[in-house]
Amino acid sequence: MASRAIEDSLNAEPREPLRVAILGAGQLGRSILAGLARSQARDAIELAASTRRSCDLGPDVRAVSLEEDPEANRRLAARADVVILAVRPTQTMALAAEIAPHLEPGAVVIPLAIGISAADLEGALPPSADVVRAMPNLSVELRLGVTGLSAGPNASTGGAALARDLFELLGTVVVVPEDRVDVLSVVSGAGPAYAYFLLEAFTTAARALGFDERAASSIMLRTFRGSLALIEPSGRAPSALLAEIASPGSATERAIAVLREADLANLAQRAMEAALERAAELRTSAVSLADASFA
Repeated sequence: MASRAIEDSLNAEPREPLRVAILGAGQLGRSILAGLARSQARDAIELAASTRRSCDLGPDVRAVSLEEDPEANRRLAARADVVILAVRPTQTMALAAEIAPHLEPGAVVIPLAIGISAADLEGALPPSADVVRAMPNLSVELRLGVTGLSAGPNASTGGAALARDLFELLGTVVVVPEDRVDVLSVVSGAGPAYAYFLLEAFTTAARALGFDERAASSIMLRTFRGSLALIEPSGRAPSALLAEIASPGSATERAIAVLREADLANLAQRAMEAALERAAELRTSAVSLADASFA
């Protein structure tokens, strides 16, 4: 089944559902699960997931708790065409080693961990496994996500295509070289965090100007939502729209001048560079832990 699923497109009509196992149904794993469950190909996909504790289970998540079934990861991996490793970077290599003996030949294994290279995973998995790194963001839950993909050095063309087909159900897919995966992760993968941070900052400012918590949150949330909704249909760059709103001599122009003085663009770059440094640290830590475990 695995080799057949890899060769077929999700847009075709497979004789059996594509079996997708998400190991680690934390926040990102649940978002992927929810997005796939809402996709137009839902009837062509059989979803399963594991999670560490029963308290992690939600009403819309089909997951098996490792507390109840310690063999869940191995059992789900053994019957999956696609296995998504949705655990922390420091746990990814150990999970790969755990499921390696149980994978079907030709299974596609998709790690979501920053800092863990495809070559690292290929070394822990059978040669027949196709490793494709993926860096999605939380918006995949609404099928509005951005996912970076990079096929491992030994991944088949079919495996890479299947991974792309799967994540295209959840939004936009950007195929990047291996050395750009972590960069994309700190740009788009962490993107929702940047948006939430800015939203919270301006909500706090609105409260300081006299609005209560509920009003400030509602005003800023709807303002951000509406502003972003204007960009895509306009076909114009954000800078062009900004120039129209912050017209010379206006109150808005003065507000933007304060933000420009703070050099937010430079701060954003420094923030992303700090995230990249952390990614390198996580890779060193994860590989060291794996080496110790395999010794």
